[in-house]
Amino acid sequence: NPLNIYSAIYYDGADKQYFVKRFEIETQTLNRIFHCIEEHAQSKLLYVSSQAQPIVKVTVSAFKGASKQEEILKLEDLVEVRNWKAVGQKLGYARIYSVEEIAQESDNCEISSEVHQMSLFESEKNEKE
Repeated sequence: NPLNIYSAIYYDGADKQYFVKRFEIETQTLNRIFHCIEEHAQSKLLYVSSQAQPIVKVTVSAFKGASKQEEILKLEDLVEVRNWKAVGQKLGYARIYSVEEIAQESDNCEISSEVHQMSLFESEKNEKE
């Protein structure tokens, strides 16, 4: 549906980084494949949804060697709707282990719209993984 807004979390194999993006399908061309993430052999689409305001629980590690932690992310607060070709907003996690959509916001969940930033040194460590 060209009027839907899609949200995606993916790993860019070329940049070795995780990204979140929100986009609309802008073409009405049929019988042609359009890639919404980089076409690198190691790129992976971890999550995609057509929900208007998706909220997800992610299991992540902030840097190499860190323990796993869970965070709740409200995707519409992290990134604006852009062109489907846009890369999206970088997520500052060393690794995302899982992404699970939450059906509805509960009172005891803390919503995080903070984008984690990694230092240059943490990025270099991740490239060695």
